[in-house]
Amino acid sequence: MYKLSDRKKNQLEKEVDYSYSRSSGPGGQKVNKTETRVELFWSCGESTVFNQNQKTLIEKKLKNRINKTGQLLFYSDQYRTRPANQKACFQNLCDSLESALTRPKVRKKTKPSRSSIEKRIKEKKQKGDKKKWRQKVD
Repeated sequence: MYKLSDRKKNQLEKEVDYSYSRSSGPGGQKVNKTETRVELFWSCGESTVFNQNQKTLIEKKLKNRINKTGQLLFYSDQYRTRPANQKACFQNLCDSLESALTRPKVRKKTKPSRSSIEKRIKEKKQKGDKKKWRQKVD
């Protein structure tokens, strides 16, 4: 699994833009006054954190989250405070990037062992014999 280093996370945090709006979630008395919903925007093409191969891989894997201007978009309104939602957005971005950059395991072809083949055939034969004994006798 690919893991973002702390240095890359710090660089990434400098490249991220935030915007704020009123949240639809919990908020108590100040619910219609404070803007606690956080939207995170990150431009993959202009990033200096990743090389070109990694950028193409990110764009390919996260194409559903990229808007028309080429920016990744994440939002959070699950917490009552702006900093908590901001932290949740950034963590969501990091998790998505790590999963996008993780290479899938290569499947190695294997052959079934001789004993497993013989066991499978023996079980098929037993089931066939059982069904044969259920038939009407002439």
